Amino acid sequence: MVGDVHGLSPRATSNCIHAVANAICDNMGHFIHWPNEQELSASKIEFYQHEGWPSIVGLIDGTHIPIHTPFLPANEAAYVNRKGFHSINVQIVCDRKLKIFDLDARYPGSCHDAYILRSSQGDSGYPLKPWLLTPFIHPENKAQERFNRRHRQIRSAVERCNGVLKTRWRCLMKPMMYQPPRSPRIIAACGALHNFALDHGEGPPHDIEGFVDDNIMVNANFIVDEGNGGRDNEGIRALHNIVQRLFMRQ
Repeated sequence: MVGDVHGLSPRATSNCIHAVANAICDNMGHFIHWPNEQELSASKIEFYQHEGWPSIVGLIDGTHIPIHTPFLPANEAAYVNRKGFHSINVQIVCDRKLKIFDLDARYPGSCHDAYILRSSQGDSGYPLKPWLLTPFIHPENKAQERFNRRHRQIRSAVERCNGVLKTRWRCLMKPMMYQPPRSPRIIAACGALHNFALDHGEGPPHDIEGFVDDNIMVNANFIVDEGNGGRDNEGIRALHNIVQRLFMRQ
């Protein structure tokens, strides 16, 4: 459609899209980067002032970007996610203002969120850590229930971030025509332009209200199961300490 407006053939339009996406990805550090100490401190203050929860620096979630059926040499089956369609599983970390700190679009839809997190962090354990708070899958008391409710409220910002990203760049909402490895670079470029828009005062699209993203995994992979011997004991202790300090007396 863009090519038709400017009198470009589909091939020329495609070449332009890839050239721009590659140029953005080659300079990704200018758009998406882990915050420095000053930025981390500002993010913690923002969360505490608005949510009353100390020491949060960011929120993490996964979302699936649909793609058309990949063909060789890609492993077609690897891109079929648990909902039965082909996708890229994208991990996003953002702050309360929806700025993206980290975006990983390298993995096919069948990859588990926990695997993506381990790969991005270089960590071989299940992702319940002192630095990653997750909800209780089976809360055992009122304090744990209150923790879960508050957790859902706070983490809604990363869901909104995914919604803003997809409504701003509609190519992420329907099956992408481009094959891996090109499609992950287009996704990453959209994330970079999302941050660029925020940095320059561009608000979210007007039709974001009421947007429901059926492809967000809604914490399916980041859950607390204390019966799992593979969990990080420090993470379990940190979780219970927070419940005791913030939720036992409410």
